[in-house]
Amino acid sequence: MEERSSREDSKNLNIELNMLRKMKMGIGMEASSAVKEIQRLENTSDFLAFKELLLEKNKYINLTRIVSDSDYSVKNIEDSLLPLFLSQYYNLELLSHGGSLLDIGVGGGFPLFPVYFLAREKEFQNSFTGIDSIQKKINAIREIALELEADIVFTAGRAEELARQKEYREKFDIVISRAVAALPTLLEYASPFVKEGGIFVAYKGADVDEELKSAKSATKKLSLKLLENIKYSLSNDLGDRALLVYRKNSPISAIYPRSVGTPKKKPL
Repeated sequence: MEERSSREDSKNLNIELNMLRKMKMGIGMEASSAVKEIQRLENTSDFLAFKELLLEKNKYINLTRIVSDSDYSVKNIEDSLLPLFLSQYYNLELLSHGGSLLDIGVGGGFPLFPVYFLAREKEFQNSFTGIDSIQKKINAIREIALELEADIVFTAGRAEELARQKEYREKFDIVISRAVAALPTLLEYASPFVKEGGIFVAYKGADVDEELKSAKSATKKLSLKLLENIKYSLSNDLGDRALLVYRKNSPISAIYPRSVGTPKKKPL
């Protein structure tokens, strides 16, 4: 009986330690608690300096249309980070293991920079990469990264072309993308970058159900499995969102992605 009791005590201790670890990582937070943590982060030096530099660059090149303080806080920062506190698969625990992250269509730096600064504060050992088809945007955000000593690699190029290069093909543990393309097209852009067993995270608007239906063929052909479809609302009634998290089950055919423009013109 004493031995059994000892085993049960040990099991309960392990459960409690695991719960404490998750609480420390921010996993399983209520949305309101997560928003408070994001607001705290937004007022740290990295986030404040990034905002100042971004808005200065934005005077000369269109990096973001969201410039008012309230909209910027919610639509750029909260929207970039809240999923990390809501998802079972794309979260701080996953980032804490290290690994590589790619943002497709990085534009003005969202979600990439907020995720990077959060990981840097936690002293996680991830590698970060951002790609975009517009060279001017890549040049601008690369300059911001250098100013902030942010260790992020930036490359200008089309996803359909970069995904065929050896250094990018199925090399990333986590691939993320926000406001880039309709889901069937986006999956063909993303899956070729994701390692077997890695995840793809699509930041989408709330009305995603029809996109999911139209993406069933692409999901199968690109060896993806939908793990999560999380619906959530941003603060101040500034919009509803959906987060789609996919697992890459196996390497995909060399025919994907198809040639530049084809994934958009003729979705799978």
